[in-house]
Amino acid sequence: MLQFGIAEPVLRSEHQSMDGWIVMEETTVGAIGIRLLAGSALRALKGVGASERTLKVYECTGFGELCRRFEARGATEYSPELADVVVREVWADFERGALSSWKWTAVRRGAALLDAFDRTGSVDLPPLPPWSGLRLPPMPGQLADPGNLHALVWAAQQRLRELGVSAKTLQHYRYDGFDPIVRAHQEQGLTRYSAAVTAGLVDRSRALLEQKAMRPSVWRDVRKCAAVLDELSRTGGLQRRLLPHWGLRNPGEAFDAALGEFCVEVAQDGLHPAQIPFDLLDAVFLGGSTSWKLGPAAADLATHARQHHKWVHMGRVNSLRRMCHAATIRLRLR
Repeated sequence: MLQFGIAEPVLRSEHQSMDGWIVMEETTVGAIGIRLLAGSALRALKGVGASERTLKVYECTGFGELCRRFEARGATEYSPELADVVVREVWADFERGALSSWKWTAVRRGAALLDAFDRTGSVDLPPLPPWSGLRLPPMPGQLADPGNLHALVWAAQQRLRELGVSAKTLQHYRYDGFDPIVRAHQEQGLTRYSAAVTAGLVDRSRALLEQKAMRPSVWRDVRKCAAVLDELSRTGGLQRRLLPHWGLRNPGEAFDAALGEFCVEVAQDGLHPAQIPFDLLDAVFLGGSTSWKLGPAAADLATHARQHHKWVHMGRVNSLRRMCHAATIRLRLR
């Protein structure tokens, strides 16, 4: 078996001498082969009473898949860093449906057991936590950092719960939206939230949707989660809102500045033309109650506004009756 101390691992083996004695040999090794480590871990599992079925699962799938993927990269020595890369690769295969959940679980547990055995010499492995870090509460230091990705995602899920989002919907958001956003940051080596990285993922997801390589429901979850994280990172708060249609142009700062100088008078019940400072306005908005808006007073306001060469807008023209009335008072339908 393999036993490891604080310094270098010690490979212990035993054989029978010609005179019948059992001879124990110890060899200090610097780096150990992945298959040698897996074989030693299997013997240790057998020594603590693991069933034949469990041993077979580790041999063929848990350890076996790790060994095969190591060797496909030309690596024969065990490395926890490469093992982590392989586990993430297997997870990606599982996510796209190339592997069963049973095989993914076996490989992940096999990697965790090899890591523990490599560090401690023990095969006593506690239950593994959920795979995604999103399922675990952030540490106090992460919560204290307003830009920490883990804390931001955790806070987003908490706010969504407070807004009444169901557990089922949150589950879809986690798997389809938040998890891919976290992985996109991890691929860049980032632990702090980046709006640019998230926007890049949204653009790539849109391209996959247009190629029919991504389901519309998954695309919507990616876009919603990206919008949630953007708003939370910018404002520290979250409000329930509808997303605009994809592809609409963002007018930008120039439009905002022009809009700030555009003055509109909102006409309410009882307003008379004499009360309106037409010289200071660009447009008149006909609001108020339905009866007033469709009555002669609002029509009179519209007439005076046109005489002063001002735009007139009527809100909620959403029926044939209202369209006819708007046409009667000479408002153009758009």
